[in-house]
Amino acid sequence: MASSDTRSTPSAPLNREQVERYLRQHPDLLRDALPDLLADHPDITYHTLAATLPERELGKNVVDFQAHSLKHLRQESEVLRVGLEEMMDTARANLWLQSCTHKAVLAVLRADSFTDLARIITDEVPALLRTDMAMLSFEPGLPKNAAVVVQEVPRSFIDSRLGADERFALRPWIENEPMLYGSNAAGICSDALARLSFGEDLPEGLLVLGSRASENFYPEQGVELFGFFADVVEQCVRRCLCR
Repeated sequence: MASSDTRSTPSAPLNREQVERYLRQHPDLLRDALPDLLADHPDITYHTLAATLPERELGKNVVDFQAHSLKHLRQESEVLRVGLEEMMDTARANLWLQSCTHKAVLAVLRADSFTDLARIITDEVPALLRTDMAMLSFEPGLPKNAAVVVQEVPRSFIDSRLGADERFALRPWIENEPMLYGSNAAGICSDALARLSFGEDLPEGLLVLGSRASENFYPEQGVELFGFFADVVEQCVRRCLCR
């Protein structure tokens, strides 16, 4: 007895006319599936509503308030859609920055000495925070064994750059800062500075993030995450030098 081949051959993809004809013959499918499909594709929803509510021509000197209202609603809908996308992009960027900051915090918490802390900030933190340079600077007065591993700046230098009562400075454009950056001064075009205060135990310090790109830091940026990182570095310095 001859055997029959039961394998099915692949069917050709449906064209638009076939899909449209099938949907017209089975309207219940549209009623059941269309809400979920439109919910998953807001752009299609918008254009579907726009197509079903066209502007009307009523003749000369006749004002169509319905068409005007619909046009206004469409514009508002587009503004809301763009705003929502921008808000989601901002939320994703903030989440990424938060993750980077947490990794940098964990890195400095591993330091078991001031020398190790300075090395981690210089060598590891730039990659973690996606910047070109990171370092600690102090005004004169550190113990000698600590002063040799950080950049020393003149007295009152920190106040001159941040202001006497300010903790942060985000500078979008700096020209030449050899007292802070030494031989790297020509390559740093913007930076973020955070004051580190230790009372009478130690001189004031500065946490520095530098970028080769101008306007990578600017005054309108939030400093919450940078401030959190600076707080952790401040405590790490205390732990290493004030025990």
